[in-house]
Amino acid sequence: MTALSLSLPPPLRRAIHGYLGRRAVLVDELPPERRPAALSLTEIASGLERPGAELTVLSYNVKRGERMQAVAATIERAVENHRPDLIFLQETPVELFRHPRLANIFESRSLFFAPFHQVDRPDYRYPYDRYGQLIASARLMLEPRVIELPTVNPATLGPGHLMKRVALYAELPTADGRTVGVVNVHNEPFARRRDRCLQYEAFLRAIDGRAPEVAVCSGDFNPSLGQRGEPGLRLLEEHGFDNAFAHRWRALDTCLARGHAGFLSADVLPLGGSDHRPTFFCLRL
Repeated sequence: MTALSLSLPPPLRRAIHGYLGRRAVLVDELPPERRPAALSLTEIASGLERPGAELTVLSYNVKRGERMQAVAATIERAVENHRPDLIFLQETPVELFRHPRLANIFESRSLFFAPFHQVDRPDYRYPYDRYGQLIASARLMLEPRVIELPTVNPATLGPGHLMKRVALYAELPTADGRTVGVVNVHNEPFARRRDRCLQYEAFLRAIDGRAPEVAVCSGDFNPSLGQRGEPGLRLLEEHGFDNAFAHRWRALDTCLARGHAGFLSADVLPLGGSDHRPTFFCLRL
């Protein structure tokens, strides 16, 4: 072991070891009861209207809810100021969107959650047993589907941690009779760019299989060395997607859409609580 590896913190050392020694395993043979789809949660609210001429999305990687109170405050403030139609969360425990401070936000929305990380023995670093992605919709939401993504890097957290990356897909029927397909994305960070492209291909196939008139992908795409060199982002652009933050070289979190009439706004909100900042987008449908 080199002096450099000894000086690195254990999580980063494990990640580098996993990256360098990864296996070419693209499909996990998980028992049915441990698959993300089997552990997903769907709650459909009644009386929700269809989107009109615009769609707004708040997306936020909450870093496992480590700073639960600060993250809850950020979500509360962002929703109060921006009134998003959709809330996309990544790395969220169920305990966050059940938080009493957020009850009036999430109780009035349809919820779709699926885990990508299951913890058998919670501890001080991973205090909850499931972390995943959430779509919370204030508009009529149909066809929720869990997309299991190819495994492109072996798990590096050791025994008691089961990880299977997912994307969440759902559809919003619009007031004018079209369908908007939305995808909540959280790709693998510790992988070669060409390997991670397999994850982009998986959720792109799911979108193309449903063929919505408008498609919106938002979340944490985890480009390794910046957006400009990320093959998966180029793949989406080749399939007609526009990147709301194409001008930001190092953006991890962004929104890509096709079939829409343009982005009206795309902002990084100056709110804390995580190692990511929430992003807010408004699209003209």
